[in-house]
Amino acid sequence: MLRVKWSIKALIDFDEAQSYIAHESPDAAVMIARRIKDAERLLQSNPNIGTAAHLPGARIWVVGRTPYLIVYRVRGDALEIVRLWHGRRDWKSTDS
Repeated sequence: MLRVKWSIKALIDFDEAQSYIAHESPDAAVMIARRIKDAERLLQSNPNIGTAAHLPGARIWVVGRTPYLIVYRVRGDALEIVRLWHGRRDWKSTDS
């Protein structure tokens, strides 16, 4: 199984999402965090299930029952989570 590494930008994305959601509903923030962690574990053992992304070597996975996308890539023995994007954001126009 691959080890998981979150980029600084992905950690910031996660923190911002959690803060925003928790402002309205702390329970919803916990639920979304669990679904993201579940998606992380799924990708850890099945890294090729995502769709090819615009970044070289990157893939995208939609986190089930959430509006979030995980942008990730495999590097050596690690699954690197590059960004965590809300589906309404234009992630294609930003840098990784």
